[in-house]
Amino acid sequence: MMDHETRVLYAVMLAGVTGAVTALTGCSGPRWRSDFERAARTAAEQDRLLLVEFSSLACRHCAKMDAEVFTDPNVLEAMEDLICVRLDSVLNSKLASERGVVATPTFFVLRPDGSEITSTAGAMSAREFILFLARARIHR
Repeated sequence: MMDHETRVLYAVMLAGVTGAVTALTGCSGPRWRSDFERAARTAAEQDRLLLVEFSSLACRHCAKMDAEVFTDPNVLEAMEDLICVRLDSVLNSKLASERGVVATPTFFVLRPDGSEITSTAGAMSAREFILFLARARIHR
């Protein structure tokens, strides 16, 4: 378990990586939230699906998806109506464990009531990610 100071430093480093991707690609990508409980409440209040990504600072596949998938205009369009939350698997280890996360990136799509529609682990291409979201919508 990390102490508070280490958690804060880790969070600052993670924010710096996200900012670097934005600067390098010129695209801010989807609006990722970082508070699961708030995002879940918003999804319920607005009757919208919740996309949860568990990632980590050291995850090269996560960085690749940031650079190649989450900058794709078709992916951004497919994510427009979702409430998106990105959680660091280290900082959110309890929730990650409860959800059975063993690798990053891991994605979950949840209904507005919090029940799981689908999940997947591992990097995807833009096309694969769009299909993942489409399958979730079908089973909403």
